[in-house]
Amino acid sequence: MAKPRVHEIASEMGVDSKVALRKLRDLGEFVKSPSSTIQPPVARKLRTALAAQHDAQLEPEAESQHPDAVAARIRRGIVRRDDTDWPAYGFSLQEKTVWIRAGVPETKAHIAAMCRDSERRGTYPSQLTPATALHR
Repeated sequence: MAKPRVHEIASEMGVDSKVALRKLRDLGEFVKSPSSTIQPPVARKLRTALAAQHDAQLEPEAESQHPDAVAARIRRGIVRRDDTDWPAYGFSLQEKTVWIRAGVPETKAHIAAMCRDSERRGTYPSQLTPATALHR
């Protein structure tokens, strides 16, 4: 059985070689550098110590995650809204009724908001109305 190097075990366990060297010193083993070889029994001790340290770090993190905290976590990217919440997009009840009569589904408030906002910015021609919104 070949003697493994410290940096090989560190990369196998997913830690930095400095962490592995520190752990070996805590275990009472003298090692000069990450390229040093260690005996197989010492390698086994290092693997179990690093695994125990990794498990100890994960344990408090798992306990602190309450279901509400996970749901409240902010994600990168687009802010998502409930598409049935027309007031969140700035529509009054009358405007909502006009867009729904024009054919925009009640669950697609974002389409109506996109059309309205593009007309205000002048991105699309003014002919973009509730009636033509779904055909683009």
